[in-house]
Amino acid sequence: MEYAAPRSAVSHAAYRLYRLRRQIALTGVLPLLGAVPAALLSGPGSFFADPIWIFGTTGVWTLLMAALAIRFPGGWIEALGFSIAAAVAAFSAPLLAFLIGGLYDRDAILAIGVILLFLPLALLFLGMGSVLAVVGVLAGRPAGERRARLSLYVPLPLDQARDGLFVLPETSGGNRRTGPVDGRGFFPVYFSFDTVDGCTGTPVTEEHRIEAKILEMTETEQTILYAATQEDGSTTTSVEVQRVMPKGGGTFWTSEEVHDHFDWCALVGWWLTDAGGDAMTDRFDELMRQPARALKRMRQDSPLTWLATRIGAGGDTAY
Repeated sequence: MEYAAPRSAVSHAAYRLYRLRRQIALTGVLPLLGAVPAALLSGPGSFFADPIWIFGTTGVWTLLMAALAIRFPGGWIEALGFSIAAAVAAFSAPLLAFLIGGLYDRDAILAIGVILLFLPLALLFLGMGSVLAVVGVLAGRPAGERRARLSLYVPLPLDQARDGLFVLPETSGGNRRTGPVDGRGFFPVYFSFDTVDGCTGTPVTEEHRIEAKILEMTETEQTILYAATQEDGSTTTSVEVQRVMPKGGGTFWTSEEVHDHFDWCALVGWWLTDAGGDAMTDRFDELMRQPARALKRMRQDSPLTWLATRIGAGGDTAY
């Protein structure tokens, strides 16, 4: 693909932390759903009712979720699953401590050892199973008409910014290319991105296609209709109005889009990962021809796909 190489993971960490701030905050506090009830049931004077245990555990988990977001910016579903598992673990901690405290013979020690061995795996399956069940319910359920508004300041003359931002037929640049106009006035728009194969875990580049039709265009404004065919054969549409105006020594750009592309699962993911702001950053970096920061340009691996890749490659992977 024709764009600058992504920045290193170290220099990119601050951007990932900011962009995924909602995901980190939500997954960081989810263990409180288990820790607080456990504290109330444990009663005064219990270690598990101590604020140090409750909020200290939450702080450590939040740092862990931040590290997970840095390493796996595409793993929001797994992050939710892990956090649900952590909430269940926090709720179960007093009972487990009571069982361990009551050890008195070899059979009891063996039983507790089995619990400690299989509990993390059971919690992981419970957490991921809960999230996947919710995803199954939300996916495919249309979220209705939505409106998105993005804006950015581009330190380029208006004509250069307009040429890079407006969608025109038979152009290419970054991860987007377009084809010729057909008899209906539509032209194809192709988007490419790096991801991993869901079955094998190997890196692949996928390309998505939508249709576009310019409804109106002036020197400073473009109204364009998009149509996308979904997996079930249905068609979703959106209308985007882009405006550019000179500001200072550069250009101020706004994009207002009304669409019905999202189901409820995609809408949750869009909000958690601040995908709108990420798309704005992507457009800016592409215009300025600087190294890509956008998470959408990063390989969309997750903890589970990473593990599947390592197992499939015998522990030897390229990333």
